[in-house]
Amino acid sequence: MSNTIDPQMPDAAAAAPQEEFIARQAILGRQGEIIGYELFAREELGGPMDDPFLASARVLIKAFSQFSVEQLLGGKLAFVNFTNSLFDEKSLELFPAQRIIPEFTITEAPSAEFLATLGALRRQGYRLALDRFQDTPWHAELLSFMDFVKVDLYSAELSQVQAQIRTIRRSGDQAIVATRVETQGIARHCYEAGVDFTQGYYFMRPEIIAGK
Repeated sequence: MSNTIDPQMPDAAAAAPQEEFIARQAILGRQGEIIGYELFAREELGGPMDDPFLASARVLIKAFSQFSVEQLLGGKLAFVNFTNSLFDEKSLELFPAQRIIPEFTITEAPSAEFLATLGALRRQGYRLALDRFQDTPWHAELLSFMDFVKVDLYSAELSQVQAQIRTIRRSGDQAIVATRVETQGIARHCYEAGVDFTQGYYFMRPEIIAGK
């Protein structure tokens, strides 16, 4: 019997659908209602991706092509992470503005070009989120573009968070999300301080979902 492999025969492993992973973490209101999910790309073994720009691109592609959007989001919003240095608005424009919330981690003072990009996205109907708000002049400058602002409880005392909330409230009516909320007591203090939504391990750890 011949042991040669017919080059026309497809490799069974290659022909099988590749399993893809995406993680989601809920963002909740005061009554525990889910208003949206932050989405994270995951490698095949479930770990986070090393390249943040590629991770954001993979999230968008996976969410709207390889998964059932209704199963993944249940009609809720999708928060997808970007930075001001790793962002391609032309790719984002391929996806529906009514479902996607671009969430920016701003790591340096934004350029005039980037601010113009934020303005253009808002004119196209996108709602924007600012992650890890810091009470700095250039973060405050961004508030007028934002619909959601996240304050990070992991790296700040509650008194600092309260000061951040006051700064945000003076700028407009953005929805404030407290992140990395890990106990019921912290959640209660956040709502008493004036946040609108919470996100963190107390409510839901990132849930990994597999698709083909």
